[in-house]
Amino acid sequence: MRGSVDYWDLEITDVEIYVVNMDNALASVGGFCAGSHEIVYHQRLGGLGYCFSASCPPFCCTGAIAALKLCKEEKERFGKLESIAAMAHTRLKTLENIEIKAPLKSPIIHIRLKIHEVSDRRI
Repeated sequence: MRGSVDYWDLEITDVEIYVVNMDNALASVGGFCAGSHEIVYHQRLGGLGYCFSASCPPFCCTGAIAALKLCKEEKERFGKLESIAAMAHTRLKTLENIEIKAPLKSPIIHIRLKIHEVSDRRI
């Protein structure tokens, strides 16, 4: 599994705060952040209380663990996902009224509608 640090070929020590979102990558909920003692201290004092007071439901944890096992055991899925994402990206770029804001290999594709002006009205 590759995150931004691996994708951009960085060392983990080059990153001040590492934020992991389990919503998209693992079809679960929640996430975590890690960093230096100073960053964690600031996060603990400056973050909203509810962020750190609720646990992930057990079924979501079980789903996330199963997703991590699949990632570890079936690495060929990533190559297939990259090729499907590239194909979707290429096909979406051909549509006239949308703009794509995502790297070619990203399976998460941000699509933005282009705004055209027609007389006094915006559509």
